[in-house]
Amino acid sequence: MSAYVLRKIKIDSDALSEAVAAVATESAVEAWLAAHAELSDVEKLNQRISSVTIGMLGPESLALMGHFYDNIDQRPKSETVFELLEADDSRLG
Repeated sequence: MSAYVLRKIKIDSDALSEAVAAVATESAVEAWLAAHAELSDVEKLNQRISSVTIGMLGPESLALMGHFYDNIDQRPKSETVFELLEADDSRLG
């Protein structure tokens, strides 16, 4: 999904990696993105990606997610990917 978002906001992943390495804070990364990203349709993009559920993922995406989330097969198919990420963040934080 990250590659999809970067493509939609017209950010090269290598350029983003370089920017992240060059700055010291998250707010500096946010400022870099604000200056370099195409954000005119960001609300539409947010709505689209926030509605993706685990059940909508194809086999390749599920296999990739399985590398990071051991219980991906037991998660409800109606759970959004964002809900999964937020639950994981809560568990880690």
